[in-house]
Amino acid sequence: MPEDSAAPDGLRVTDVGNAQRFVNHAAGEVRYVREWGCFIVYRAGQWVIDVKEALVTEKAKGVAQGLMALVPTLNEPERSHVFQAARRAESAGALAAMIRLARGIDGVLVDYENLDADPTS
Repeated sequence: MPEDSAAPDGLRVTDVGNAQRFVNHAAGEVRYVREWGCFIVYRAGQWVIDVKEALVTEKAKGVAQGLMALVPTLNEPERSHVFQAARRAESAGALAAMIRLARGIDGVLVDYENLDADPTS
């Protein structure tokens, strides 16, 4: 299986593909506020500022877990390829790249003017 080919989820096993997997995995619970230079994460019914990216890093770990969950369902050589990609996705560098690249994806990037603490007003 070529290095740049798509995994069974239709995304390539690259940092860019993993950034989209992260957004899919986060299911609308992360936003990047460009003006603030940080993520906000939806937790326990409220948006929390994630200045040091600890919360999004924990969410990003789910990408590697999701890839690893695919492995038993695959045949060779796809199984080995996805297994190696899942192991790479667990590295600190891959996690940081995934998070950095996810910042500008539609649905993640938000302007602070669009945040409203009271949507009924």
